[in-house]
Amino acid sequence: MKKLLILLCFTAMIHAEFSPQNVLTKSCLQSYLNTYKSQKNHKAFVYARERDTGKDRCGWGYGYGSVEEAKKGAMKQCTGFQLNAECIIVDVDGKYLVKEGDFTAITQPDNTLLSKERKEKLEKEAKGLIRENCFPFFRDYLNDEGHKVFAYSLDVDGKYACGKTYRNATLVAAKKGAIKACNDNKNKRGEKKPKSPCKLYAVGNKILLQANDFGINALPKVDKILGDGEYNAKLNEAKNMVKKGACLFQMKYYLRGSEHQAYYLAQDKEGKQVCGRSEGELSLDVALSKALKQCQERVSQYNLKATCKLVAKEFSIVGEVSDFVVKEEKKESKKSIEKPKPFKTSITAKDLKSQNSVDMHKAMPLNETLQITAKTLNKNLPSMLDEELRLDSVGAKGSQMSFMYTLVHFTPKEMQAKRLRELMYKDIKSQVCTDKESQMLLKKGMFVTYNYNGKNKEPITTFSFDAKTCGLLTNVEQIKKNILNLIKKK
Repeated sequence: MKKLLILLCFTAMIHAEFSPQNVLTKSCLQSYLNTYKSQKNHKAFVYARERDTGKDRCGWGYGYGSVEEAKKGAMKQCTGFQLNAECIIVDVDGKYLVKEGDFTAITQPDNTLLSKERKEKLEKEAKGLIRENCFPFFRDYLNDEGHKVFAYSLDVDGKYACGKTYRNATLVAAKKGAIKACNDNKNKRGEKKPKSPCKLYAVGNKILLQANDFGINALPKVDKILGDGEYNAKLNEAKNMVKKGACLFQMKYYLRGSEHQAYYLAQDKEGKQVCGRSEGELSLDVALSKALKQCQERVSQYNLKATCKLVAKEFSIVGEVSDFVVKEEKKESKKSIEKPKPFKTSITAKDLKSQNSVDMHKAMPLNETLQITAKTLNKNLPSMLDEELRLDSVGAKGSQMSFMYTLVHFTPKEMQAKRLRELMYKDIKSQVCTDKESQMLLKKGMFVTYNYNGKNKEPITTFSFDAKTCGLLTNVEQIKKNILNLIKKK
């Protein structure tokens, strides 16, 4: 008796699994229940469905003189469509005939509306892994209905691709469609095409994969801002390897960056340096790969005979100072053909004086000094000051002097961070305000402006300096102060 009950229960489960609701898709199910079932005998209902795509067709006939005629009429309607599936008789004269093996059972999609909290939780889980423009695509996916699947590809270089499908007839079709959409997206990415295969990242509203499923070691990020003391200590440590110029600026930006990040440096036998950095990446592996690639591209661009070496990862300085020491004997062998030193990030008054080989601030009025200086400098412009900075032109009008620079590898978007501009300003101000020759010209009333443009000539930022900016009094102000002091004494 017990065995009989188990058998009956199992049979009932089989029938439930392959009931019309779990075999026929929406339109054919409605035709079967609402139209066919109410028709007179003899009648037959025929159905075909592709396993992979979920495409289906149905046909039926009623009022025939015999069952065989009804089957033949219904079959003719179904076979008129070209599908990669066999037309199977589902019903004859109201008797449902589907058995196990005829069709795969259709699982009904969960169309329960996501709560705000659940959606935010899924977005938060995905945000660390789903990159850039694929993330808003995933966010839209969460609002989709029906059988839906999100596929994703990500490699250790941070390259990615994605694809999704929704409102599919079957889950099998949804999975296949999402993989195809992801592969199509991969093939459109050219050099940015990821090396890893597309995988099913989410099915319905359930996330299936983590970073390690893509071979990526995604350690938790630490939001860290170095205090001034720690920042200066690490910068001084880095200065043992990174020389003045663009790469030192990049190191300053790096130390104000965010995890995951890495910094590579290459130096040739003459001491010329190029660098590469990457910050805010998904993992340290991605940051290391991107920073190394950027450094290697610049080595190639400037034809350096040098190897990129790791100087920093996360907030640790890990480079070997011995890798970046220029041997003295090699420097001396170049002495007779040594080239003039390139300009600094900003041109100070000391530089202006050396260009004219005269003590200009004493020999002539300020406006003439600045005009002659601008004219002399412009003869050799534009000129690359280092691998990232180009001086395009110098202007002089009255007591005002202006310098036009181009950061050849940057756009305004890449230089948006307020902290980066603050660091640039601090360094340039230090150069201008601490130089004795600059101080003399500033006291005479010089007003100097540094204009920085991006690689496409878009303005990035402007810095201006006068005596007041540097905490100095002009000569006129000093005379007035002296007179007032004399009056007070008398």
